[in-house]
Amino acid sequence: MPTLESLQEQIDDLKRQNQIIIDSLALSSGIEKKAFSSETDIEPEVLIESEKEVAEVIVEKENKTGIVEKENKTGLEEKIGKKWFAFIGIFAIVFGIGFFVKYLSDNGFLGPIVRITLGFFASVFLIVGGEIASRREKYARWGKVLVGGGLAALYFVVYAAYNFIEYREVLGISQNVDIVLLLLVALATIGFSLKDNSQIVAAEAIVLGLTTCLLSSDFGYLMLVYNLFLALAMTTVAVYKKWSILGLASIFGTFIVYAFWRGSNDNFSIGALFLIFYFLCYIIQIALIAMKDKSTTSENRIIISGLANSILFFVAGMELVRSFHSDYDALFCLLLSAFHLGIFGLAFFFNREKISKVYFYLGVAFLAIAIPLYFEKSLITIAWSVLNVVMLATFLKTKYRPLEYLFYCLSFFIAWKVLLFDSQLDSFSWGNFSGSTRALAFFAAAACFYLGYFLVARNREKLTASFQKIVPYFYASVPTLILAVWPLFEDGENSQVLTICWSVILAGVVGLSLIKRFSEFRAVALTLGVVIFLKMFFYDLVYLDWFQHLSEDWRLIAYAITAAIFYFAYVAVLPQKESLPSGWKSLPIIYSWLGIGALFVMLWLELSGYWISVGWAILALVSVALGFIFNKRELRYQGIAVLIITIFKVFLYDTSKLESIYRTISFMVLGAILLASSFLYNKYKDKIKEIL
Repeated sequence: MPTLESLQEQIDDLKRQNQIIIDSLALSSGIEKKAFSSETDIEPEVLIESEKEVAEVIVEKENKTGIVEKENKTGLEEKIGKKWFAFIGIFAIVFGIGFFVKYLSDNGFLGPIVRITLGFFASVFLIVGGEIASRREKYARWGKVLVGGGLAALYFVVYAAYNFIEYREVLGISQNVDIVLLLLVALATIGFSLKDNSQIVAAEAIVLGLTTCLLSSDFGYLMLVYNLFLALAMTTVAVYKKWSILGLASIFGTFIVYAFWRGSNDNFSIGALFLIFYFLCYIIQIALIAMKDKSTTSENRIIISGLANSILFFVAGMELVRSFHSDYDALFCLLLSAFHLGIFGLAFFFNREKISKVYFYLGVAFLAIAIPLYFEKSLITIAWSVLNVVMLATFLKTKYRPLEYLFYCLSFFIAWKVLLFDSQLDSFSWGNFSGSTRALAFFAAAACFYLGYFLVARNREKLTASFQKIVPYFYASVPTLILAVWPLFEDGENSQVLTICWSVILAGVVGLSLIKRFSEFRAVALTLGVVIFLKMFFYDLVYLDWFQHLSEDWRLIAYAITAAIFYFAYVAVLPQKESLPSGWKSLPIIYSWLGIGALFVMLWLELSGYWISVGWAILALVSVALGFIFNKRELRYQGIAVLIITIFKVFLYDTSKLESIYRTISFMVLGAILLASSFLYNKYKDKIKEIL
């Protein structure tokens, strides 16, 4: 027999289960928990709906266990059989009606009035039959498909009544009457789609209705009017029901019909007028849907619709403008840019961040397109570079991310354009500096890139985290590359002038690398230094000296300047050695090796015979001596390395190739320098032990 205590436990369990059910009902139906108190009356319908939703939730949870696979398969099969087969079938039937009527017309079967009447009754039959079928829940979707097909067929009948000449002559219908009838069919479409709350009816009507235009070979102005009515009708339905996917479909359909009209018509005013109507119609549609529906799914569709509308309008409008008034293509882009930036401002004001970004991107893109259309080739790069810096400065001020990404994209495009296309501009001339368009483009781009780097270096923390390391390196290396490539196009045959130019650039980059916050220039300077040395040793010394003769007028100057700049870099960076990151502490030593390497190559090219050995020996002695004087081990090691090479040259080359007197001089000088070096090492042996 149950005790009082056990009964209390059962009551408590029932309360807990009841609370769980109440919580589930409240969660699924959106009713607050407090509404489920004992004092609140709940409508039975609400409970029934809530129970259904809870049941659906439970099914969804159960589906995760493995039942889902079977149910999904059944759902896909039902979708194909009930929805898609019906849609494709009615599509085929409407097309069949259209082609059948056209076949009767082409072959003279039946009279025009009979044919148009048959088409009308076939349309009405589909609409009425679909309405009757849709009243039964089992055939609701199938019936709506029939209604949509009937409306599409009716579109064709009304369209053909005027646009097909034989029907127009028999019926005596005017263009204005046909337009009114088309409008009535459009209104009927709106009525059916709203009454049945069905996108199927609206979608079929717009898709199949637009295809009626393609059944006629005479694309007159009526086609544009008809197209506009359809656009307005679909815009009304899409906005009222918040059917953004329907609005997107109508955008593509409208511009496709316009393209067919444009293929056989050359009236600029009419084409431009209707293009603007279409564009503004869908701008209004997108804005109204955005105001009514702020869900994430709808916002993504709105963004796609905005992109489709703007891009299609730009393509169609640009083709029209360039066909009739090519001088105004830049103005068209500028107006389009201003319009989109204005929409960006409105969207930003209403806190629609994603939408505002899209229109901002479009506005800047149209502005970037306008620049090459408005300016001459020589000024395009300059204009883009200035625009790029303005975008970067604005981003750093506002932290508006789209500006940052646009800055990266445009920077990459500018670099690509300068290196591949601006090389074909006019060459440099001191007498006509303003006409030296290649130099202007290269230097303007490099200056803007350097300015961009300085702004980025001062505001690294404002960049996207994943870009904070790579972006500064990009904006430090690209302008240096642009400046280094420019001499190749101006005087690429004079290798020594190129070496001088690169060395001057190296000096500037080394100077920038000394500034702590401009640390990226260390890698740029080192890379350029190594490239210069490799050019001197492998290209100038080996290739040109064997196959061509270097220009002796500039050779000594070029190599002396290069060596001096390498040593300048060594002396300038050396005081910062201890403060450099662990991987960069050997940087000054590398510069010193590049410096003595440049002098080594210079002596090899400038001297001949035994004087080469003499020059190398003296260079080695000076390097060892400076190493002792300034207590720099790397200088001594460099001197020893040059001495070893000199020894091999004297014993292996000079002994067999030179005459006796010159051979004697080589050995004497080498011996003297070796003795002097030995003397220095003996004199400073205690100091060397302290260093080591």
